[in-house]
Amino acid sequence: MGKKMAEIDCLELIRDALESNKYLSLCQIFYLRPRVFKKPDRVTTVVNSLCCLFKCTRSSLHVVADESCLVIGHVQYKQGGTTISCLAEGGTRRLIARTMGLITEMKDIGAQFILVVEKETVFQRLVEENLHIKVPCIIVTGGGQPGVATRLFVRRMRYELGLPTFALMDCDAFGIRLFSTYKYGLKTLSFDSGRLTIPDIKLLGLLPSQIKACGISEVAKLKMGENEIQNIEQLLKEEHVKINPRLEYELQKMLESGKKIELDALCFSQPFAYKTDVFVKEMIADNQWVD
Repeated sequence: MGKKMAEIDCLELIRDALESNKYLSLCQIFYLRPRVFKKPDRVTTVVNSLCCLFKCTRSSLHVVADESCLVIGHVQYKQGGTTISCLAEGGTRRLIARTMGLITEMKDIGAQFILVVEKETVFQRLVEENLHIKVPCIIVTGGGQPGVATRLFVRRMRYELGLPTFALMDCDAFGIRLFSTYKYGLKTLSFDSGRLTIPDIKLLGLLPSQIKACGISEVAKLKMGENEIQNIEQLLKEEHVKINPRLEYELQKMLESGKKIELDALCFSQPFAYKTDVFVKEMIADNQWVD
């Protein structure tokens, strides 16, 4: 089936959702019309196309992504009339609703900053180390590539609570791409960037210039593949990198080394030598971040 037919079918489902005041996930749209869309990825393309056509957001069409977002720390909000506190010692996490419209009355309850973490494993490590208790903060993860709901939630916290926001990503091309997604948005969702981006988010790490001080072993430094090298070379050509000397320097060092380092190496390769919570506190205290 052609693109027009897919858009018509998608619009019918969206109309029904709007009339019944319910929300559809991208996955639900696919399974409601599998013969039309053929594969799940096509649903995203069609929905984005409709958003561009109508100059509106996914949420205004009552379409949400299938994503999970975890948060812990000094913030509370109301969801469907219920007050939810994310301040819990010992590892309790709150799954953020896919629909941001359900979250109201967001309040800072003593946080100093927001920390966006790439991976759930690192998020859990920081929770185990009680970073949010030792240094009052809010820790969030989208578990990899952040979806619309995660980015919107982080942006709302940044501007509604007025807190500085830092990102903790893998030391590789994908980590830099994720940071750029939070900071500048995605080209495929350029029409929605104004309400999703955080222009002043800072990249706290993991950076090539920080590796030596962290005591990460040579075994944890993984060789980059050809595609990863090409991704770094492409990043170095992009305008937002060219006007950011520090980010350009870090990418050059990454390219010269030919190695990548995952955050898990910081967490688990030498757990007694350099804890992740120590890294976060020291890098923030010493202003060791990239704008």
